[in-house]
Amino acid sequence: MDDASLSPSQPPALGERRAIGGYQPQYRFAAKLILKKLRDGTLVWLRVADPNAGRLDDLQIADQGCLDAYQVKWSRFPGSFTFNELTKPGPDAPCLIAQLADGWKRLRAQNPGRRVVVHLVTNDLPSTRDRLPGASSGGALHFAAFIAECWLPKACSTSGVPIPEHWTRAWADLVAASKLTSDEFDRFTVDCQLDFGTAPPDTITSPAATDGLPTITAREVAAWKEDLDALNLVLFKLVADPRQIIEVSRERLLHELGWRERAEFRHRHDFPEPSIPYQTIRETVDELESAIRNHAGGYLLVLGSPGSGKSTLLTQTMRYRPERVVRYYAYVPDSLEPNARRGESINFFHDLTLELDRQGFRAGDSLARADLDLLTYRFQEQLRRLGEDFQQTGRKTIIMVDGLDHIAREQSPQRALLKDMPAPAGVPDGVYIILGSQTDELSDLARPVRIQLREPSRRVIMRRLPRASVVEAVSRAELVPMPAADDVDRIFELSNGHPLALAYLLNRIQRSKGMKITEILDAVEPFNERIDEQYEAHWLAIEEDRVLVHLLALLARVRGAMDSAWIEQWANSDALYRLGRFDHYFRHEAQGRRYFFHNSFRAFLLRKTRALPGVSSSGGDAPLYRELAECCARLPETSCWRWDELHYRAHAGDYEAVLALAIPETFRAQFMAGRPIDAIQADIHHSIQAAARQGDIGALARTVLAASEHQYREFNIRELPIFSLLVALDRPTVAADHIRDGNRLRVTHLKALQACEVLAKAGMKIEAERIFNLAEPHEVLSGVQPEEHKAREANELLEAWINTASWFRPILQLLDLIARLQRGEDRARQHSAAEATRELRSLLRFRLAEKLRDQKRWDEFVTVVTTWRQDDDADWAWLFWSHFHAWRETLHGGDRERATSFFNRIVSMAEVRTLAVDERFALAEGFLRVCNDRDAAAKMLNGLSQPPLASLGAVTDHEGFEPFVQRFRLNRLLAVLGDTRPLREIVPDVQQDEDQVLVFFERQVVHVARLWGYAWSGRILSPSSFMLEAHPIIRLLGQRPEPGGRSWLARWLVFFAADTLPAARPLREHALAVVVAARKTPAT
Repeated sequence: MDDASLSPSQPPALGERRAIGGYQPQYRFAAKLILKKLRDGTLVWLRVADPNAGRLDDLQIADQGCLDAYQVKWSRFPGSFTFNELTKPGPDAPCLIAQLADGWKRLRAQNPGRRVVVHLVTNDLPSTRDRLPGASSGGALHFAAFIAECWLPKACSTSGVPIPEHWTRAWADLVAASKLTSDEFDRFTVDCQLDFGTAPPDTITSPAATDGLPTITAREVAAWKEDLDALNLVLFKLVADPRQIIEVSRERLLHELGWRERAEFRHRHDFPEPSIPYQTIRETVDELESAIRNHAGGYLLVLGSPGSGKSTLLTQTMRYRPERVVRYYAYVPDSLEPNARRGESINFFHDLTLELDRQGFRAGDSLARADLDLLTYRFQEQLRRLGEDFQQTGRKTIIMVDGLDHIAREQSPQRALLKDMPAPAGVPDGVYIILGSQTDELSDLARPVRIQLREPSRRVIMRRLPRASVVEAVSRAELVPMPAADDVDRIFELSNGHPLALAYLLNRIQRSKGMKITEILDAVEPFNERIDEQYEAHWLAIEEDRVLVHLLALLARVRGAMDSAWIEQWANSDALYRLGRFDHYFRHEAQGRRYFFHNSFRAFLLRKTRALPGVSSSGGDAPLYRELAECCARLPETSCWRWDELHYRAHAGDYEAVLALAIPETFRAQFMAGRPIDAIQADIHHSIQAAARQGDIGALARTVLAASEHQYREFNIRELPIFSLLVALDRPTVAADHIRDGNRLRVTHLKALQACEVLAKAGMKIEAERIFNLAEPHEVLSGVQPEEHKAREANELLEAWINTASWFRPILQLLDLIARLQRGEDRARQHSAAEATRELRSLLRFRLAEKLRDQKRWDEFVTVVTTWRQDDDADWAWLFWSHFHAWRETLHGGDRERATSFFNRIVSMAEVRTLAVDERFALAEGFLRVCNDRDAAAKMLNGLSQPPLASLGAVTDHEGFEPFVQRFRLNRLLAVLGDTRPLREIVPDVQQDEDQVLVFFERQVVHVARLWGYAWSGRILSPSSFMLEAHPIIRLLGQRPEPGGRSWLARWLVFFAADTLPAARPLREHALAVVVAARKTPAT
């Protein structure tokens, strides 16, 4: 605050008011900035009252690529801000420009991976009454003119805008006051924003609608201010916290605010891959694309019977389309997550508005909240903006809503999403809402929507698979033995081209080992019109078999996967044997798990056995759930199937039993045993409902506390590598459960994709593929250019995707997807849009080539690397280093012929280019190791001198060993060629004492490089000679770093020596002898 200090006669209370009044605008402004970052999804972390930021300690906000640091100067009554206030120091503080410059330098050093932008925020305006030093033109000479004519042009340009002559003196004074060099100040200017005339924090600034009506309703304003108040309070609490919390992550902040559910999706919308290889029903796809092409926008309806492939077709067709695609699944099969809540209108609009928010179409300034009216208002506003975007860019938007028939049939929402679907008049041109359903009898839809969906051109009916697609599906199913041509014709006739009937038939053949295919086909009834008829035919055949019917009734109610080992413990053995005739209705996975092949069969069994006397009861299926609970209860406490007892008790309505099981210690033990935390939270939710039904206040308090405990646990373990630890402990099934719940991901797409690579390398390729199909980032792959602040996050996701995609997708398809990607200007790295796009595509191709190299898929590797042109400077480095790693990998694997081929190819390309130093090192290494041509290697190194000593400023933890790599690689090669010069000659002493530590360090780098070079050249050292050579290194590593010294130097040598010395295979052969010699060497 700029108010004068208190006089002795003023009461102390006034001082307190002024102190709080000074901080309030600062934290209110911080709350507004943080809320905006939370709203657009870019916040990574924030810092408040940071002692390491110098005077820029008010607030720091980091996103993926940038760090914004703020100093707030707020006046109770806004006035003028003069040039002198910026450049003149105070009695006990540097001038403001020096404070900003010092903070900028500090934060750049602490955050090397981010652009740092510093802000001076004030509600004062630049003065129009002062006169700047040296100003002598006939125009305006005040500070406001200087900002407009000099500062802003310099700050907005990176190409060196000249200083107007009449402002040169003022500019020079500003540079001098900053304590920066002239070059540093030019860079600082681009990264410094002087935010004069900042509006009060409580001012809301959302755009107005094109029709002149404000888009902000009174409810929006109230919601925004309520969020601002909550953030304001949390900031005060964080600063006052005795733990002196400085940095707060996005997750921690949302946890402190209790906003996690508001900032995250209620449900994940990833649909599983089909159980047989997907075959496109081209006729249906063409009709759908024609409907999109022939209509300007509005509703479309895709209809298909159970198992007709409707959901799969919609998922696959929309996967890589150029339109903007938003998906909502009202039902996802094989998920422990309650599908019942997917049909709720409030959940539907929460997820849709959040997804459109993340795609850049934001409505409202507060986070989403459980307010249906507010959410539907925002959705309408987003539709309007999507329409405007279509008019400007021509890009269409598809909102796909599938599984609508499940809402009425299997869910009982308080308010179904169908009731609040927008009227056709509210869906602008360029926006399509595609509904997927088994029936068009959707009575909850508004009458105007139903009328539009009656138009024949807006209805797409699922067709059958043509014969060619059935033949291909049979071929890809890899049946043993392979069916003859006549058998394939019969498979087509029996399935009638129905995808699920075909899947059941192929699964039946796969499961019927030892039987002839003709015998299997003779026992199959031809498919007619609906899959239910096939189920009914099987049911009629076994409905008198009470024991088998009873088993099927229980299996239909099992939570999630059915574990064969567990089922065998309680199921009737005769019934289990007879279950074999239904084996083709199940999908079998590793570790003895099985799932229903298609949910329609589970739904059929649930309907048939819900009130079947002798199996369930005339009053419902509670006895069946109770029986499953008893089966769980008989298991040991350590069994993961024991954990589901509470779930079955809740469905049986045994609320007293639920509360007896809902003990915090039990939930805690399950967590420690590795049970996924969201499964525990689902049981706690059942317990809270049971306590409410029973009116048990004590149990309610106990379960609410348990919910709070596990909410904290969930927050605290988010960054722990639980999955990797479980894989390392050889618990792959439990590890996979932490990644997915049936067909729902439990983790972010990034973590899921990273897990895929681990599973694939561990041999669990089927599980890896299921997770990959759920986690593939379709929105990022669609070719949409992400907003600049989200580009780094999108790129990180793409790298994780390409690291695994080569296992599951054709290489040509991957190259096509990479070629579609677009990026905008990268201002942090000063790259144009074309440069950023090209770099991203090349990086992904390089990573793809790397993975193909690891998998020894050399023909496909060549396909990828030939996408780069050898005569293009931007492509050359990617092409060169891909070949470098290829010949190294093949040589290490013993394939010298292929290594020679890759090396000769890059040598021939390099003949017409001027090579960089690192490229000359690489070719010299190839001449030595691949061709054994010492003369060619020496020629390649001719003219290269030792690099200069690294500067202390260049050596940081972030840079690691990078400043010493050139010296290491050069001297390793020279050692092979016989260089024996003294280390003092290679790295001479220096005049400056503070740099001598680097001299000693770099000499040992040369020493390690020589030892590796000796191994390459086949020079075998005796144990005693090795000890003499290694003794200086061992002494250096054994020294205790002095307090305040550069201990990282020794640390990096430890890491590097540990990583390089064992790689010299000839030295490893003498490891035991070296150890013996070391024991005999006296300690020094």
